[in-house]
Amino acid sequence: SHWDDVTREGKRARLAEVLRGAVGAHDWESAPHHARYYQGLHDVAGVLLLVLRDVSIASAALERMTLFHLRDATRSSFAPVADALSLLPCLLRRMGRRRLSDVIATSGVGTTFALTWMLTWHIHGFAASNSNHHREERKRRDVVNLELASRLVDCFLASHPLLPLYAGAVALARREEEILAAWTSTTTTT
Repeated sequence: SHWDDVTREGKRARLAEVLRGAVGAHDWESAPHHARYYQGLHDVAGVLLLVLRDVSIASAALERMTLFHLRDATRSSFAPVADALSLLPCLLRRMGRRRLSDVIATSGVGTTFALTWMLTWHIHGFAASNSNHHREERKRRDVVNLELASRLVDCFLASHPLLPLYAGAVALARREEEILAAWTSTTTTT
């Protein structure tokens, strides 16, 4: 990373504060729908903090997201998220991608590969920098990645909570040939 250790620790502390403020904002234990932290919530919180630049504002925004758009992911079970993911083969069929839908439905892999789409709104991994690149190149790429991630967050906030699933279906459809070729080569060699 291009941040020194002190800067990195300061950012981690601010991110933890955003998460505590959002997930620990209410007496969730007595609430009927206790919001819980899940692996990946920090990705969304990190984008909010980097864009909004204020811990209390980012925390308030994340709190609203955990109450509405990310509600199913913050529950004690991922069952509601898994139910949403089960719609993926149907979406692909509606898009005219029957073969791709059939491969996903019958491969034995299921739709768990798409779990991060719903949990992190497709932004997981955007901040990862390849250590082989020069410092200035990493900085430029991090800015581009933040711009893309913030656009995704804006888009998903302004839409139905299932839009990340629809966006994932489009991404799969765009790579259909590659996926089907990989599937065909896997099934013919085994």
